[in-house]
Formats: sequence, C-alpha cells, structure tokens
Amino acid sequence: MTLKEKIKKATPEVVRLRRQIHQYPERGFQEEKTASLIEKVLTSCGIQHKRLCKTGVVGLIKGGKPGPTILFRADMDGLPVTEENDLPYKSKIPGVMHA
Repeated sequence: MTLKEKIKKATPEVVRLRRQIHQYPERGFQEEKTASLIEKVLTSCGIQHKRLCKTGVVGLIKGGKPGPTILFRADMDGLPVTEENDLPYKSKIPGVMHA
C-alpha cells in the first residue's frame, strides 16, 4: 500500500478522533479524558508513550537508523470560550471549546 493510500484509509478515523476531542474540551491540566484517549490510540498503534505533568502525553517512535530527531507538539487544552456555531461536533461542554 502506498503512503497516499494509507493516508486515505486513516483519514476517517483521524477526523472522528479530532471531532471527539473537539466535542469534549478540557481546560489546562484537566485533560484527563483527552490524555487517556491519546494514550489508547498510541497503544493501539504500538507507539511507546508516557505521561508528563499529569495530563501531558509523549509518544516515541524510534527509527531503524541513526539520524536527526523530529518533534511534533500539539496543545490539547480547551479555552474558556463559548462555541457559537451549529456544527454537529461543536463543544458539548458549556463555556469551554477548542478555539
């Protein structure tokens, strides 16, 4: 399977996960459910991971050859903002959203 085919196959699940996280935002250092979801996904992908600072999650993918290291970083905390749209995946938590 080509990389393009793998990406196409994974897209629906990635969109579903993104929308799930968007619907249930958690404020900073309260992202217990979000961190657990991320850990579950990393485990299912066979990616080694650990928690940092209570709700942070770090995954490590080791390559088979020596060389440069790449770091990807993403925020997962919700902000104290009320979501004002009618998308089917809008925040279900009053006064908190991923903005």
